[in-house]
Amino acid sequence: MELNGHVISKWLKSNYKPLIIMGIIIIVSIVINDYIGYGPSSLPPHITMNSHSNTKANPFAMRISFHLAIVMDHKPVPIPSQIGIDEPLWHNHTLDKYGAPGMPMPGMTMSGMAPIYTNDNNGLVKIGSLVNRHYTLGDFFNIWGINLANKTVNATVNGKPITNFKNHILNDGEQIYMNIISIK
Repeated sequence: MELNGHVISKWLKSNYKPLIIMGIIIIVSIVINDYIGYGPSSLPPHITMNSHSNTKANPFAMRISFHLAIVMDHKPVPIPSQIGIDEPLWHNHTLDKYGAPGMPMPGMTMSGMAPIYTNDNNGLVKIGSLVNRHYTLGDFFNIWGINLANKTVNATVNGKPITNFKNHILNDGEQIYMNIISIK
């Protein structure tokens, strides 16, 4: 095939409509991406946006995550997936108004979820809240339904001891370690 002005011109004329359509699609994609936005928004100082959130299309006013590791009576405790999502792992519903509401999906209705939840079992706990507010470690254990009465709890956040774990305000990116001992 010879690439001279005549052949290119003929090719452009025969592919004019598909090229225009592809150009429009690219422009629309750029505009939509710009509208949705993926940069940080103006949040209170204790709240930061993380990589799985965006500023305009995200229904959440607050979206953070932290890592939790628990050892109870010298044995690691796995943090189960679906805390605050599945009923067996969602005991306290006092904060439900701040979590994601249920929504219709093709062929089903997705139930809502608590504002503090897990969606895997690697210890990553997420907060997806419709409002900017403080959430505590005690809130998470209430949702999960774990009663730590009659237990001695030693907790650290980013390696620093905390004295009142129940009232610890959760922040993005924290590494929380809890050593729990049953009182006999």
